[in-house]
Amino acid sequence: MDILPEAETLLNSFVMEGGMEGSVVSPSVLYHYTSCETFLNILKNQSLWLTHAYYTNDASEFSHGMNLFIGCLDGLIQFNFQQIFIDRMKEFMAKESKNPSLAPYIFCLTENKDQLSQWRGYGDFGSGVSIGLKTSDIEAHKSFHMSLLKIVYDDSEKRQIVGAIFQKFVNLVRNIGQNVNNISYVRRLALDFFRVAYTQSLRFKDKAWREESEWRCVILAESIDLRVKVRSRAGMLIPYVDESISSVHHFLDEVVVGPKASFDLQAASLEKIKIKLQSNFKISRSALPFR
Repeated sequence: MDILPEAETLLNSFVMEGGMEGSVVSPSVLYHYTSCETFLNILKNQSLWLTHAYYTNDASEFSHGMNLFIGCLDGLIQFNFQQIFIDRMKEFMAKESKNPSLAPYIFCLTENKDQLSQWRGYGDFGSGVSIGLKTSDIEAHKSFHMSLLKIVYDDSEKRQIVGAIFQKFVNLVRNIGQNVNNISYVRRLALDFFRVAYTQSLRFKDKAWREESEWRCVILAESIDLRVKVRSRAGMLIPYVDESISSVHHFLDEVVVGPKASFDLQAASLEKIKIKLQSNFKISRSALPFR
């Protein structure tokens, strides 16, 4: 039995919305701390580099989020789901967890344009820049393969998100049926639920990082995706997605010069960049002391 057109539409909607109803209101500008060299490469290449999530310091938190989602499948029995359906869902999701067909890639942003800890951690130890990107342009660039997610730090909120997505999945399957004898159909349900869980798990971080007020651009990409490349950093070979964004300089709202850099010299160079790109982004000085 093939997937019916109405079921296909509901499943695609579930994945596109990330299992969430409505949307989180985002700030008008989000910031990315980086080195001057990387900033120039963004402008030169007209692209953003999204790093494989497993190669960041958040990989264990990502696994924790996935376990929350997979663990809730046992709760399907309370909604009169057949045990064979639950077992097959868990089987398919377990296989996908061990060898995901899609890998998560992230580009980190923050609501804080001038924060000492982020200058030290991500802004070339205060010598780099904090680039403000217009959220409306990021939203306009979003597509089926790219999401903009607000990071969640509170454990109770994480459980609420998992519960809300789980309930929507229950309602979805009630509408289109369990069809336990159609193995390809159940596999499709499992993989779509896995994809939503996979993406949403990237929103979860420990509350110790709350001050960063982080957002993330997220792409799930196959290993054969031609956008996936590898770069070297600190002795590691790191996969990343080279996401092309035409006229990326129009995304720029502001460039904040780091507290350790010479503002006058950096501002003069940035003015030359503005003229060359015919851009009107603001140039700001960090207000923080740096030692």
